[in-house]
This record gives sequence, C-alpha cells and structure tokens, in this order.
Amino acid sequence: MSANDEALQKVLFNIQQQAVGAEKALRTVTMQQASRGREKRLVQLTRAELESIPDDGQGALYNGVGKMFIKVDRNDLIQDLVKQERSLLEDLVALEKKQGYMQKELTNAQGNLKDVFQSRS
Repeated sequence: MSANDEALQKVLFNIQQQAVGAEKALRTVTMQQASRGREKRLVQLTRAELESIPDDGQGALYNGVGKMFIKVDRNDLIQDLVKQERSLLEDLVALEKKQGYMQKELTNAQGNLKDVFQSRS
C-alpha cells in the first residue's frame, strides 16, 4: 500500500468519524427537542387547568417538593408555570439552532465522503 493510499484511508476514516458523530449528536438533539416539547405542553395544560379554576379562595393549591407538598398561592403557582414555559421555549429555540448546526455538519461530512469516493474513481 502506498503512502498516498494510507493518507487517503486516514482522511476517509476521519470523515466517517465526523459523520457518525454528527449523526449521533443530531439524534440526541432531536430527542431533547421532543422531551422539551412534551414538558412545555404539560406546563401549558397545567396552567390552563389552573386558570380555569375559579379563584374563590376556598380551594388550596399545593406544589410538590420532593416527597412533600407545600401550600402555595394560586397566582404564584401560575407565575412559576409561566416562567417554566418561557425557559422551555428558550431551550427549544437553542436546540433548534443546534439541530441546524448538526444537520449542516452531517451534510458537510456526507458531501466530503462523496467527494473522496468520486475523486478515487
């Protein structure tokens, strides 16, 4: 095997590793997006249910903290849910950017692989 073939083999190996890494990262980001999306939907539904309950001061609301529950004010609980929803939305935007970057990396690696094989032919 000549030195040129060995160098080509190393380059091919590195490009393949980049492609595999980008594909793994893309799958991870996609799973994280799905998870954050479910969390956001749960927070939205919880907030909608709390807002539909009339605020007559009679019903107590409790927030779970570890293995216990703490009585909380309805408005405070709703504000916490709004903050959680904003945070999840920011996470989703960041993950979307990351997904775009990973998709670009994967496309570049696949393009490089095609170039190597076409130049070899």
